[in-house]
Amino acid sequence: MRLRPLKKTITTPNRSIPFITSSLAKTSLLFFVVLFLFSCEEDVNTVGFKPDRNAFKVRYVEIELPSSVLLGHSVVTSNVFSSTSGTTPRLLVGSYQDSKFGKIQAESFIQFRPTSPTQVLPTDAAFESLTLYISLDYYTYGSREASTVSFQVHQVTDSLITEAKYYNNSITDYNSMVLGSVSKTIDPVSFDDIYTKNNDGDATNNVIDSLAIPINSSSFTTDLFNLAKASVATTTTNATTGVTTTTYSTTPEFSNFRKFRRIFKGLALKSDASNKIVGFNPSSGTGVSRSKMVLKYNYTDTKEKLADGTTPNPTYNQKITGKVEFSLYNDGSISYSKITADRAGSSLQSVDELYKPFYPDGDNRFISSGAPIITKFDISQFFAYTDTIKNLLINSAEITIDPDEANSYKMPDNLGFRILNTKNDFLKSSDTVSNLYSGQIVVDGDGYFMLGDATSSASSIKNFPLTQKDNVYSYSANFTRYLQTLYGFTDKSLRLQQYALIPLSPNMGKSVNRLVFSKNNLKLKLYYTTPVPAEKK
Repeated sequence: MRLRPLKKTITTPNRSIPFITSSLAKTSLLFFVVLFLFSCEEDVNTVGFKPDRNAFKVRYVEIELPSSVLLGHSVVTSNVFSSTSGTTPRLLVGSYQDSKFGKIQAESFIQFRPTSPTQVLPTDAAFESLTLYISLDYYTYGSREASTVSFQVHQVTDSLITEAKYYNNSITDYNSMVLGSVSKTIDPVSFDDIYTKNNDGDATNNVIDSLAIPINSSSFTTDLFNLAKASVATTTTNATTGVTTTTYSTTPEFSNFRKFRRIFKGLALKSDASNKIVGFNPSSGTGVSRSKMVLKYNYTDTKEKLADGTTPNPTYNQKITGKVEFSLYNDGSISYSKITADRAGSSLQSVDELYKPFYPDGDNRFISSGAPIITKFDISQFFAYTDTIKNLLINSAEITIDPDEANSYKMPDNLGFRILNTKNDFLKSSDTVSNLYSGQIVVDGDGYFMLGDATSSASSIKNFPLTQKDNVYSYSANFTRYLQTLYGFTDKSLRLQQYALIPLSPNMGKSVNRLVFSKNNLKLKLYYTTPVPAEKK
């Protein structure tokens, strides 16, 4: 690979930067500090030593990292209930048009199941209504202008398999007939404020709002009500008294979810929105969400007395409204978002093949969640530069990105570094990696190797966070220890050189955040120390 010219090395006087935590670095740092304390004159090429005691130089160089754009693998978008995962479920619905990324569209698919599968309805129960409540989680993407958006519900005709993973490009068929619809004003500015409140750890200021979508399809509501009302009679006779008792229970088709889901396969939630995507939380009772489907019925109260057998029942012979609730997010059920991108006419229209590097749109680089686009970079120029320097100690190594369009679209809060193999595929946990990387790389939830924070053998994933200062945005991550480790490898074939920048948060399968930056704004900023040869002292 042809190396690009490096920027001129700059010698920086009086710069004291921590060394990496290796024994050699610690020794050098101690020596550096002792000499520094006794120095009282400066030399243009020194770090504070007297001219006759110059032993080290601190240098600075910026290295542009060669990069390209890759079509990302499909990402998991499933919401699977877990009381311990700590992951907030999200469904995405709507679409928006992006000149660089194309038309991004999202629709969601939801299983529902009885909350109380053994609930027996009165024999004279009559149907009243069926309503789907789906709570906003206040995530929005696209236009920042408030607009009225229509949402529609359809009946799923394909079985959703609870045990399966669903991805952004999974396909589930549904009936074109609309079961119900509702319109809602979506104001991204106020939504952002509520989203912050709902995620600040203070439950007292939480805001909960749900779409209430009436299900008006008579065939769907009738079938569901009849299944809920159906019962099985069981007759038993007391052997001593001879008294016969009849009890009623729900049918297995209602009480057994595996059977229930074969009859009612789920719901599809869509939108006609053309300028924004909206997030929903399918859970219920979490303090920020109350999603569920509610079937209401009425019956005549035939009990003359209350449970004590003596007190008159005040509602005797009156019409009573009861309800059957269905959960959208519970143990054993699943939901997911289908997120697609039509890139025709966009900056990324040529990005259509996995593992193939692309160099689109005036040397810009791209990253997006949902329908993933990733940026690949390699650090070969770091090795080309540092391998010519003996006894190099890295004081500070930082990778930075200065994004474009900081105020146009919300960017990922954090990026991460997945490791690529020579075929531009993610390095998997089943692949062989030298144990010299222990603590430096970790396996993520999808089974791929990522750079870790290198703080311990149980290292967590390294974050590449977005920061803002004086309305200027940037990403930066420290690579000091990692690059010193790679520089010190005696077997240079073990060096991992290719990486993919991917969104970490918001979750890549639960968002459509995107990022654009110039290839020239992806840099490695390096401060390093070298000993001064004796003849130059």
